[in-house]
Amino acid sequence: MDVGTHLKRLYQIFVFILILSCQDNSSIFKYYPSAIDYSEIDVEIINLDSTQLNFKQIVSKVGNSDYGSRTVVVEVSEENVIKRFIPFTYSDALYKNRNVLRIKSDSILKLGGYPISELDTILRKHYFNNGSNSNYSDSPDKAIVEINLDSTTEAHAIKKTLISVSNSFDKLKLTAKDSIVLRVFLSYSRPAEIPPMPIMVD
Repeated sequence: MDVGTHLKRLYQIFVFILILSCQDNSSIFKYYPSAIDYSEIDVEIINLDSTQLNFKQIVSKVGNSDYGSRTVVVEVSEENVIKRFIPFTYSDALYKNRNVLRIKSDSILKLGGYPISELDTILRKHYFNNGSNSNYSDSPDKAIVEINLDSTTEAHAIKKTLISVSNSFDKLKLTAKDSIVLRVFLSYSRPAEIPPMPIMVD
């Protein structure tokens, strides 16, 4: 084999390895509630793998964003999937208690409370209720998921909760006949306009 042929073969091997490497390192992006055109929206990304902000500080930034400053995007990574959330706070808006599903790190604050292991089931009830049960959402487009954590919660714990919620939502979306979106609200204290959850039996 002459030098030219040998170099050509080495180059082909190098390109093949490079392609494989790119495939292995490629990331899938998911957006909640929906994809953002970053060329038109001024965003501030908070990466929960690197930020030093606690939950209260993140909620404060999101609250400022609600009033028209830069859009805050919270980013979490899980293997090769990068998930980006545009979270909301309640600001001055009023929301029906039934449309809000409150999630703690280890429990779901609905009715008498459920363990977080029941999230798939409760999320399905919440989104596909269509007004039939007064304890769950009026309709899928009005369904809200509230992440309600202690104000001092650190980024790694916030990330765990967001991944848990989004994974359950992604599974639910696969079975939905119509398009549904995940609207995440952040709150470390129950807003005054939303009364405490009644303890009721299904």
